[in-house]
Amino acid sequence: MAFPCKNCIERHTDCWSTCPKYQAEKEKSQAVLDARKKYYGEVSDFIVDIARAKKRMRKRK
Repeated sequence: MAFPCKNCIERHTDCWSTCPKYQAEKEKSQAVLDARKKYYGEVSDFIVDIARAKKRMRKRK
């Protein structure tokens, strides 16, 4: 994601804490990160379940 800070004429040392453009972009970025965490958490749970099932199948033989 490209934040609006690059080439911003109002940019200064601590502007990220007060800049409304940066804050809006940060919220969008955080929403995307949260969605990715949720998705990959569900996928990894599914993969773990498959691995456990395979392990149980091997033990039964």
